[in-house]
Amino acid sequence: MKIFLTAPHGNAFLNDVIAPHIVGELSRILGKDGHDVSIFVNQQPRSYGDMNRPSTRGTPWRKNLEYQIKLYRPDFLLDVHGFPDNTDSSLHGYDMVVLNSYPKIQGKLPETYHSLFKDPMIKVGLQEASLENDIVKRSFELGTPAVLVEHNESGPVGRYALAHARAINSLSLYF
Repeated sequence: MKIFLTAPHGNAFLNDVIAPHIVGELSRILGKDGHDVSIFVNQQPRSYGDMNRPSTRGTPWRKNLEYQIKLYRPDFLLDVHGFPDNTDSSLHGYDMVVLNSYPKIQGKLPETYHSLFKDPMIKVGLQEASLENDIVKRSFELGTPAVLVEHNESGPVGRYALAHARAINSLSLYF
């Protein structure tokens, strides 16, 4: 499978601290499994723009991502995010949360992806997103199925990456 991994808030010193590390490790594992993987880690601070919102479609990072999707037609895009362990949001208490951003567009993909996590040491939730994710939306508009997953930043990068690799390898049976 051709897989795109994105970390739109990839400035590892300010926000989504764990995301670029998960993307890197997951890329390594998936590559060993025979997948063709491309990674897109935004290095701009979030103050430059929230790269998963519609208002940032015109930025160089988003333009490049869209160009690459059109050019390579990946089979799947995983949008990787992080949240602090001490969050007071609905993510609290989970290690990972699959967000259903667009039920009408995504169909059952978030639920299917969620169901593929089998590691009993990782508590994985499934929730409706509170804000729209334009990377997921645009990916679907361009013909590439996509899912956004949030990760507890206090968790183990390697275990998260391995759990995703297992899910993506199983997901390949659906495509």
